[in-house]
Formats: sequence, structure tokens, C-alpha cells
Amino acid sequence: MTLERLVLRSLRHRLLATVLSALSIALGVGLVVGIDTLRREARANFEGAAGTWDLVVGPKGSPMALTLSSLFHLGEATDTMPVSALERLRADPRVALAVPVVLGDRFHEFRVVGTSEDLFRAEARRGVPIRCAEGL
Repeated sequence: MTLERLVLRSLRHRLLATVLSALSIALGVGLVVGIDTLRREARANFEGAAGTWDLVVGPKGSPMALTLSSLFHLGEATDTMPVSALERLRADPRVALAVPVVLGDRFHEFRVVGTSEDLFRAEARRGVPIRCAEGL
């Protein structure tokens, strides 16, 4: 009896265990590939959204909470800053564009975002202006 026949006979004899093992391996590989793809896409989307802003200025508190709430609209909004801080930033010659963003209210499940027309002078990516989508 050759080695091939011996292996095939053993696999047929343990058919259920063989099929379950093959399915488990396929499921494991699929999960690893899927999770890795999801991780890479999420990172690319986050970096793409934050990539156009060189600096985020906000009130004292958690830098992570400020970034997540102001750039990604995740989590709870941080405290507000006085308008005089915005005016000082706009007067600084090193600042090309200062855009106010105010969060904190909701209408049904939608977050209300307050800003100025200056936001639409900014670019989502190099050469691609930020646009407002119409309707729901």
C-alpha cells in the first residue's frame, strides 16, 4: 500500500474530523485576513480624514477626546473656547486658516455641527475642497 492510499484511507475513515478541521483552518485564515484588511482600511480612513489638519486647538483636557470629537465626530464634545482665542489664531501670520467647530447638540441621531464658511475654504485632501452634501 502506497503512502497516498494510506493517507486517503485515513482521511475517509475520519471524514467528519477532516472536514471540520479544514473548515476551521479556512475560517481562521479568513478571519485573520478580514481583520487585517479592516484594520488597514480604518487606519487609512482615519489618516485621510486627519491628514489635512496640521494642528487642532482646543480647551484644556484630553488631546485624544479633542481630536476624536472635532475631526471624527466621535465621543462627547469637549468644552468650548472663547471667540477671542480664535481671533488671536487668525491674527497670527503663521496660521493659514483657522476654522471654528462647535459640537454638542443632536437632532434625533444626527450630531449638530456649528462652523463658519471658512471650513469650505479648506481642502479634504490636497486639491479637493470640502463640500456639503445635500439632504438626507
